[in-house]
Amino acid sequence: MMSKTHIVNGISLSLLLLLPHGIKSMIPVIIGAAIGSVISDLDSYSDSDWNPDNLRLIESSDDPERIKRRLDARTGGIIVSAVIAVSLLVDYFVDDGLINNVIRGNHIMQIMGLVGFLTVCLCCRFSERNSFSHSFLALGLEAISLLLIFPKIIFAFIIAYVSHLFLDLLNYKEIRLFFPAEKGFCFDGFEEDGLTNKVLLIAGCAFLVYSIICCIIEKRLFFV
Repeated sequence: MMSKTHIVNGISLSLLLLLPHGIKSMIPVIIGAAIGSVISDLDSYSDSDWNPDNLRLIESSDDPERIKRRLDARTGGIIVSAVIAVSLLVDYFVDDGLINNVIRGNHIMQIMGLVGFLTVCLCCRFSERNSFSHSFLALGLEAISLLLIFPKIIFAFIIAYVSHLFLDLLNYKEIRLFFPAEKGFCFDGFEEDGLTNKVLLIAGCAFLVYSIICCIIEKRLFFV
């Protein structure tokens, strides 16, 4: 699916499952979910795709699909950056918010986590499409790294990341969930930018509004 679909569904699902109470608790959930919802698509800039039929890499030319994929990844990055920037701006005015917690944290561990996270992201950036960056291995490594930096965002990050993987399973292109294993998985159902993506985007926006309302009133409407 496309980046906007991943973002709205990742954030809304994280908010609903974690149900943070108040702005102070919502900020780390929104930031973690925003990052987790798109980080897998760092491989959208890759020049290689995985061919599951003969288990080899094929070089991608500058075809329209590849150009669209990169533009979508950039769009997702811009949206997530804006979400994080606004969230941190609001957090600045919150007593004992996320920023203050990071400042009071163990800086050595935070630096180790940052180095680890950037290293994994770099590996994702140069991995073949739908392989390492769309695997549970990358999820685990990134989650451990973020745990050292921002412990409060980790659950939202994981939920949004898994949401991204599930939505990509709906595509017709296989993803290697258990990388480095060669086996890929998909439901072989829909185009990335087809009608299903548009329906999920609209549903995700409605779901996001619903999730925010649930957090404000501190109750899951229509659910036990």
